[in-house]
Amino acid sequence: MLAKSLLVFATLVLIIDVRNASKLPLFPKTRNYSDESISPCSNFYAYACNTWTKQAKKPTFEPVWNPWMAVNHKIKRRLSQILTRHDSFLTQPQFFYRSCLNTKDHLNELKTFIDNLGGWSLIANKRDDNEWFQQLAVVTRILGIHPILKIHVDLDYKDPKSYAIYVEPGNLIFPEYILTGFEYKTELEAYEKWIYETVNHLSGGKKRINKDQIREIIKFEMYLATARNNDARNERTTVEKLSQKFSIDWIKFLDYIFGSFSIIAPNTTVIVKNYNYLKKLFLLVSQVGNRVARNYLMWSVIKDLSRDTDRYLRNLNFLIDQAILGVQEDLSREFECLDKVIAHFSPLLVPKYLKLFVNPRIFPDVKSMVESIKSEFVQILLQCDWLSNEGKSVLVEKIKNIKLHLGYPSWNFHALKRHYGKVKMTDNHFINTLALKQFKTSHSLARLAEQKPQTLWPSSPFDVNAYYSVLQNSIFIPLGMLEAPFYQYKREEISNFGALGSLIGHEISHSLDPAGILADPSGKIRKWLPDRDLKLYKNRISCFNGSHTIGETIADSNGLKISINAFKKRSPGRKNGQFFISFAQVWCEISEDTDIFTGDEHAPVSQRIQHILSNEDFQKTFNCGAKTSCDLW
Repeated sequence: MLAKSLLVFATLVLIIDVRNASKLPLFPKTRNYSDESISPCSNFYAYACNTWTKQAKKPTFEPVWNPWMAVNHKIKRRLSQILTRHDSFLTQPQFFYRSCLNTKDHLNELKTFIDNLGGWSLIANKRDDNEWFQQLAVVTRILGIHPILKIHVDLDYKDPKSYAIYVEPGNLIFPEYILTGFEYKTELEAYEKWIYETVNHLSGGKKRINKDQIREIIKFEMYLATARNNDARNERTTVEKLSQKFSIDWIKFLDYIFGSFSIIAPNTTVIVKNYNYLKKLFLLVSQVGNRVARNYLMWSVIKDLSRDTDRYLRNLNFLIDQAILGVQEDLSREFECLDKVIAHFSPLLVPKYLKLFVNPRIFPDVKSMVESIKSEFVQILLQCDWLSNEGKSVLVEKIKNIKLHLGYPSWNFHALKRHYGKVKMTDNHFINTLALKQFKTSHSLARLAEQKPQTLWPSSPFDVNAYYSVLQNSIFIPLGMLEAPFYQYKREEISNFGALGSLIGHEISHSLDPAGILADPSGKIRKWLPDRDLKLYKNRISCFNGSHTIGETIADSNGLKISINAFKKRSPGRKNGQFFISFAQVWCEISEDTDIFTGDEHAPVSQRIQHILSNEDFQKTFNCGAKTSCDLW
């Protein structure tokens, strides 16, 4: 993924108020806003972005502002127009949107839901006899959230033509860098206060709150964060072996989650990501006890639903974002609801969006760009002097086999409408939210029984991002990326190749980064590259070692290289300055606090731009002195 993902909590997405959106400039008005007072050879980020950062205005409710977020806001304003106009095809999303805008108090519904889950000892004097493992199965099945452990269905890495059950570390509520750091005492105190005020609100202020139990919840999450350790290795096992290893009835556990969709047998394959986390988790629970694990689970549920409950709990969410991210305003209810509509109903919104806002001619144009960039990568591999002929052959085959998924999935929209007709909308937003969460989760879990996997898109078509899928050997370019400054129909090709082209090259390059190189042209994880070539590959990538993942640095470097080479072949003799400026200016950014991106797999934006100083074409274009660089191919 290319765009930075903010460490915000649960469903919170910081977005702009519809009513005030038109007052905020998405981009400065000048076409080329390079700062000529800066030497491009010394600080190309400042050269390309200084004027942008001076002219752009960061909304007070955003911790960061950049072109990616500006395009996101632009798309949401368009979708707002669609949802407020009558359309029989959009009855359900429009009904849901209206119910969400109704700020009726749903606190009683949340309390009833908690009781139905077995209650929460922090807000009621109830004996808590349910095992945390049972409770996790319920939460996974009906809400699709993943505290403690994430149980989900994905393509089998050994056979991408089938699905498998994956077990991996669950999602954290609070940012991992705070939970594992030593200098965030103030932030952790704010976390404790958040839980305390939530408990007090749910109990109506009538129950004496046990602060020790609140601290236990936070310590439990801190242990979970430490246990993650970023170990992404996959280990295949069976349900029976898991039960023997951890003295837990995994058949019963998984049968509750999947029983409606697939038969869970003792020999059912389970793929465990980060086996060490699993061992540490069960050791932790044996030490702290069932009560602490259940308290954390219930806190996760309440946090997930809090912004759908009442104004008070929404405000507590805002206060924690204010303390951690430094935002000064909460997002408007209008845009929060719009974001929820997109999360649940984006397939139904696509036809109208295409009709109103998308020129169909952009699709063949972008496809042509992708083919040019793929072709350039093939040529670079064929000319690579350290690869064997066999190595060149298999790597070229993989690049040629990369599939492009552009804009949106190939849906049957009328079949989709019938599919969504299975879930009924009411005028109660909380009930609608529960129904849609279960509906979405059921659809995801049901994949386990499918004989022929469909293409799995990693995001909404409206996402402003691009992706490469190792197991599908595919790149995904959603509609959200087909907007300026990334791409513009009939704009000079040099700008499109510099902005979108370099991002396409980035994603294609992931096919042969340290993760992508493990998968053959069909996406199957196996030994497929000649031993000699693999050994030389490992030696060469050591040059890219740094503070951020090698894969992202390789993708940045090679993506830029194959994009500019592809452009030069389409427009020989053209000066390349605008290419590099267009590349850099999609990364211009205003940010108050770099800490919120700690742990991001990408380098900071200024550092990403500085990497291009070692690009040979850049050095020639701006008459810079040669710099030592790492070149994989």
